[in-house]
Amino acid sequence: MERSIGWLQNELLSEDERRHALAHELGVPFVTLERDDISVEALQMLPEPLCRAHQLVAYKTEGDTLEVALLNLQDLGVLEPLRQQLRKRVVPRLTTADSLRRALLLYQKTLKEKYGAVLTQSSNPRTMLETLLRHAMAQQASEVHIDTTGRGVLVRYRLGKQLREAMQLPAAGAGVIGAVRSLANIGSKTLPQEGRFKADLGFGVGVSVRVSSVPVVGGEKLILRLLREDSTSKGFTLEGLGLHGAGATALRAALHDRKGLVVVSGPQGSGRTTLLYTMLDLLNTPELSLASVEKKVASRLPYVAQTQADPAGGLSMAGALRAVLRQDPDVVMLDAVADQATADLAAAAGKRGILVLAGVADERLFPAPDVLVRTGLVRKLCQKQTRATRTLERRHLEPLEPHADFAKVLAALKEADAIDKERIWKEVGYPAVTGCSECDGGYQGHVGLFEVVVGGEPLLNLYEDALYKAAAGQTSVAEVLRFAQEKEGNE
Repeated sequence: MERSIGWLQNELLSEDERRHALAHELGVPFVTLERDDISVEALQMLPEPLCRAHQLVAYKTEGDTLEVALLNLQDLGVLEPLRQQLRKRVVPRLTTADSLRRALLLYQKTLKEKYGAVLTQSSNPRTMLETLLRHAMAQQASEVHIDTTGRGVLVRYRLGKQLREAMQLPAAGAGVIGAVRSLANIGSKTLPQEGRFKADLGFGVGVSVRVSSVPVVGGEKLILRLLREDSTSKGFTLEGLGLHGAGATALRAALHDRKGLVVVSGPQGSGRTTLLYTMLDLLNTPELSLASVEKKVASRLPYVAQTQADPAGGLSMAGALRAVLRQDPDVVMLDAVADQATADLAAAAGKRGILVLAGVADERLFPAPDVLVRTGLVRKLCQKQTRATRTLERRHLEPLEPHADFAKVLAALKEADAIDKERIWKEVGYPAVTGCSECDGGYQGHVGLFEVVVGGEPLLNLYEDALYKAAAGQTSVAEVLRFAQEKEGNE
């Protein structure tokens, strides 16, 4: 009888009921929020990206107290860096998943109303730009596209891989373009240019913006690539990117040895640069001498001497690498090797005890790396949607048969305890895409595909890793087939 309470909690109670029981046990109030219970003033005291990421909302403020509803009390710690700015005593309340969903949907609505009013009525370009960035981040956009038209300024957001119209600003909205040009130090309106700037949006949330400007008939087009900088979050890990099992172990061992040549191969937009920066960040300590030679510095890292090549100014990638190597670094990262001279210098450096991390689109430039990682990218399934699984049909497997060893995928899934040890291939379940109110047709963000090659033998190739991630519930079979079709078309 001693196990009866635990048995009841585990087998009979829903997640919300367990949360309610926990609240009673800990003496924490439990609230069910309807729309009228949520104060818009309180809601906007916390940044929306942080609320969505950690499943919490501020819903009531009175005097020096801010009441925060959340699903997991451990997530309350993310607010610690914000206490000084809030100047309020934060008190927790456990709530239901439906309550939180209603609050986040209301947040989206109030953000749109609030930001829309500022963007259409403000006469201050800097205020308009900051408001636009806040709204883009709230929508989880990776890019902002700004086009001048005869009727005003068209603003679109890239959500996942799709470009969607966000708003149409009046002619006065052209001031946003001027603000971007000023902050990014872009001068000429008649030549394509690039620049960057950072914006501090308060509450420990900022954004690093890479700007591309291209003149078009009747004006110009700006693309702002957004890199979220949240002081409450940490950098990527290898597993966080999508590496797993023997592949993650082999790559981590190469980083631990701190010598040799690690080549990351993949086309633009495949996650290549993200992996390179993650590896460099994992090695980033004051005890090591780290350097990079980059075609375009995407992000600043402490303790790393970052050099940007400038062929037009007389500094080629090979020339910059020679100069960096004369300073005897422990680790060198190159983001985009495109010529044999640079590749030969990098390979020679790896042989004499330096750890070289090299990104490349054409892996033939490096015939014998110590570790080769091929990269790809698929859309990641929203983890909040209704979970349902199905087994694969013959028509799904046929396009993958020439490229994937299904037995290797099955073995990797069992080794990771992602499926039962006794399960056979035809019994493996794959997620069905259902979608929910918070995602883009069933997807949120992306997950990397990785083919780690050690000693000339791939552990799982890209097709097999895609199938693995689908069976593990990270992506869909439709995404696997789309990736396979695109890859075949590029070969």
